[in-house]
Amino acid sequence: LNMSQRANKGFESIIQSHKSTDVIAIFSHADIIKAIISHQIGNDFNNYQKLMIDNAKVNILHFKESEMALAGMNLPVSDFTLSLIGKE
Repeated sequence: LNMSQRANKGFESIIQSHKSTDVIAIFSHADIIKAIISHQIGNDFNNYQKLMIDNAKVNILHFKESEMALAGMNLPVSDFTLSLIGKE
């Protein structure tokens, strides 16, 4: 398996092991995060490097049943960002 396949397999396992109402925090290196977001939005793996993810930033994916929405990407950690995920 390549890096993207391994990252997304692990990500799917984490998502499936939680309830839809859970807030999950996943910490990783930028390339792993880019590969996961790229896959989730249907982007071709070969283009994942076109996403810009800086160090210590927040990326928010909302899942509801089988639907996913990219609610925020490359956001600074702040009270506002934390309020987006419902944790203040």
